[in-house]
Amino acid sequence: MAYGADGFLRWALDAWVKDPLVNGSHWYWESGDPFLLYPGTNGTMMSLRFQQMQQALNDSRKYLFLQNKQPALVSEVTRLLDGWAQLSGETNDYGAQVPFSENETLQLIQTIQQMHDLLEKGARAYLKESNK
Repeated sequence: MAYGADGFLRWALDAWVKDPLVNGSHWYWESGDPFLLYPGTNGTMMSLRFQQMQQALNDSRKYLFLQNKQPALVSEVTRLLDGWAQLSGETNDYGAQVPFSENETLQLIQTIQQMHDLLEKGARAYLKESNK
């Protein structure tokens, strides 16, 4: 969204190591990063990472959908997103930006929840209004 993209590329879905249910460590990538699905006895299982990505995509779709329908609400979500740039942090060994402190981690979690709640509220209000 920030760069006008309408999607993203996820490089690995099921690049499993030898026995991912016993040890998810990859020789190069961060543990669990190469796979979003795990083998299960009754088919595949979604990882928590995959479930969180689904939630983020759903929130992104709501954000884009509500831009013209609830501009004040979307403006507030955008303000929260822009606030992330103010947080300090560091780059880990895998090249990912990580919060600098536990306090920043908690702040990010709270901000994500606020954005999710605002988008949910906006979607419900839109549905209520359209069903009148």
